Amino acid sequence: MKKYRYIIVDVLLLVLTSVLVASLDAVYYHSNETGSTLHSDSVMQERNLGFWESVKGENKPVQLKSGNEVDRYKSNLILSKARKSFEAGNLYQALEACNKSIQIDTTNAACYFLRAEVNRLLNKDLDAISDYTKTLQLNANYYQAYLNRGILCLKTKKTAAAYFDFTKAIMIKPLKTLSFLISHAFRAVF
Repeated sequence: MKKYRYIIVDVLLLVLTSVLVASLDAVYYHSNETGSTLHSDSVMQERNLGFWESVKGENKPVQLKSGNEVDRYKSNLILSKARKSFEAGNLYQALEACNKSIQIDTTNAACYFLRAEVNRLLNKDLDAISDYTKTLQLNANYYQAYLNRGILCLKTKKTAAAYFDFTKAIMIKPLKTLSFLISHAFRAVF
């Protein structure tokens, strides 16, 4: 049995390495084609940190102008309570708070993503897949939603959908996606 495990792991690593090389080639080709430069995550984090340091100095009260902004603000307050409940392990409270947040603002992708996470942990796979899908409709670059939906598609025997989700996630964030898939594969095998 151990012999087969090693063969499976070797084949998986070979496939993932070839996918990584192909995705990096595609990213390199696309960046040369558009004339843009690639930046590492650490460079982008430094840029974001500089931005937030400048914002931190401006400690002004929030001025909400329209009804949509008020709804977004209320929704985010409830979402923060849902996250605290989720982190504390109170999944049903988190689910209830997510539902309230979504009722207030139906365009907040983070609400759908958190509700999908809660549904996944409660083994409500079809509800979780539906919420991940709504998350991706609102924000198509949410690579973690593609990964999680792909895992659930594999669990529900929808391999073609899982392949599509993993491919989309690799296109968005190749290295993080492949490290996630490798770690998930090792947990499944061992």
